[in-house]
Amino acid sequence: MRIRRLVKSTGFRFALLHTLVFILSVSVIAWVAEVTVTSALERQARDRVETEAGSLMAEYQRHGLTGLRSTIEERSSAAKRRLQYAIVDAQGQVIAGDRYLAEFATLSTTAAQMVPRYNGENATDNILVASRSLERGLRLVIADNLESVEDVEDVVLNGFLVALALALVLGLGAGALFTRSLLRRVDSVTRTAEAIIGGDLSQRIALTGSGDDFDRLAATLNTMLDKIHDLLENLRQVSNDIAHDLRTPLRAYGNSSRTRETVRQLRSTTREQ
Repeated sequence: MRIRRLVKSTGFRFALLHTLVFILSVSVIAWVAEVTVTSALERQARDRVETEAGSLMAEYQRHGLTGLRSTIEERSSAAKRRLQYAIVDAQGQVIAGDRYLAEFATLSTTAAQMVPRYNGENATDNILVASRSLERGLRLVIADNLESVEDVEDVVLNGFLVALALALVLGLGAGALFTRSLLRRVDSVTRTAEAIIGGDLSQRIALTGSGDDFDRLAATLNTMLDKIHDLLENLRQVSNDIAHDLRTPLRAYGNSSRTRETVRQLRSTTREQ
């Protein structure tokens, strides 16, 4: 019953509404932050791929296909690398580098572009690819699988999910505490009002001394109750005075009535005699 009353209270609903508005605001901020960060990282990745493509084409022009192939094999064997490389022939066979890049060799654009990577018939994550034409139908393919971008997205998303969860828990907890305090103050006013309705006009609403809105309202109600009590006391005193003032004339009137009745009885007795 206490939980049901707590949930149905206006204070808890207000706190819940405030929490939901806060969560919605944080969600919008999270979405804007994720879009901004992702766009910036993708732009950096695009610049990195195009810069790397230009560097390899310069290597190709200086040392030919043999030098380019040697450079690609060296970079592909590195333990930590952000980019993937491949040299694909006209038949779609990879002669150097990562084999999965063969499906992107047919891209005609030289600018890096975002394309889906396919696993069978199903598209998986997007990949950033740039392709360059070499001699005898060969093509150079440079790609960034955007794992670093996805890692940052996961960090940002997880961080905001944790923040939302904390905001929800703290908001509901603060709402419950606020509502519980509010209900205690309301119960104090209710008990005082019920006692006054029952006839105990001496009851007053207790003040906490905090000077908040409830204390000011309680002080105003107590002043009103004092005025009502004084008016009732004045009315009771006036009623007693009126009753006292009317008591003597009524007694005199009663005595004169008995005298007249006695005289009437004596006259009746005399006539009979």
